[in-house]
Order: sequence, then structure tokens, then C-alpha cells
Amino acid sequence: MGLEQARPVSGDLITLPITGLGQGGEGLGRHQGLVVFVSGAVPGDQAEVRITEVKKRYARGQLERLLVASPDRVAPPCGLFGTCGGCQLQHLSYPAQLRWKEQLVRDAIARIGGLDASLVRPILAAADPWRYRNKLQAPVAIGL
Repeated sequence: MGLEQARPVSGDLITLPITGLGQGGEGLGRHQGLVVFVSGAVPGDQAEVRITEVKKRYARGQLERLLVASPDRVAPPCGLFGTCGGCQLQHLSYPAQLRWKEQLVRDAIARIGGLDASLVRPILAAADPWRYRNKLQAPVAIGL
């Protein structure tokens, strides 16, 4: 009988290969069979991740240190990236964004819809992938 490794707990620092992308643009990896969503990570990264939340079926973590950068990682063109909340994937090259977004649709069609994922056509790239976003998040605090 082998020794079982303990599940990570909040505050743990783990080394994690990022192998996928979550619906919200976070990197996705697996640690001891547990799915870990990592803010700031992209597929292909190898990272040190601080676990911030652990649930029954998944965990969340924050990128602490990039050990190996993904070949698809790029410098975000917007200085507000990561602050305003309007764009989640500017640190991922545009061709990689298209591949991963198409894969997310294929996975949803197959897993949630129970349909044949080959029904999904390839994503058509925009001629200019910038300056079209229209999302704004403006937190407001009201003092009492």
C-alpha cells in the first residue's frame, strides 16, 4: 500500500505545469489529480503557485513565480492589463488565444451539449485583434 499525498490546503506553495485554460481565462493545471485554476498563468507555463482556495473538486491559486514561460506568453500590449478586467488573455499570443478559445467551445459542445465536437468550425481571426473590446468594470464603494 503506497503513501497517499495530502491534498493541498490554502497557503501551500506548489510547482505546477499549466496544461489548459479555464472559462475565465485562468491557467489550468492538475496537482495530485486536483484541478487548479491559476490567475495569471497560460498553457505551457511551469509555475510556482500559491493555493488560495480549495474546494471538493478544484482549487484556485495565484501565480507566485514563473519557472518556465510558455512559448505562447507575450507582453500584454495594454498597460492596464490585469487591472481593469476588460481583457483576460493579453498575455497569450493571438494565435494561441484562437486555438484555446476554439478548444473551449469544442469541449463545451461535447461535454455540456453532448454533441459531436467536429461540428465546431475553426475560429476566424480578426484582421486587427485590438481596439474592439467594450467591457468596463468600475467598482464603486459607498461610505456609510
